[in-house]
Amino acid sequence: MRYRSDDCAIYYSRRKFREAYKLAGINQWKMDILRHSYGTYRLPILKSADALALEMGNSPDVIFRHYRRPMNEASASAYFDLRPEVSPVPYIQ
Repeated sequence: MRYRSDDCAIYYSRRKFREAYKLAGINQWKMDILRHSYGTYRLPILKSADALALEMGNSPDVIFRHYRRPMNEASASAYFDLRPEVSPVPYIQ
């Protein structure tokens, strides 16, 4: 299955994602955790709720209500620099 279209849009399969995190030993995944983490850590880097709202398809009000947390730019950058210490989980067909 292709995960990227010709216009570079990324397809998301909940079933494939669930298979991947279960294979990684994670039994439960909190709803929208990736989206919330992205918003929380991206805001200090952009320094603009308007810009983040545009990236995420929300309003600045939603950004302030759900994603604004005490976070400095260095911690936010460190979050996006995280890399696994072990080999990634094998590709799931």
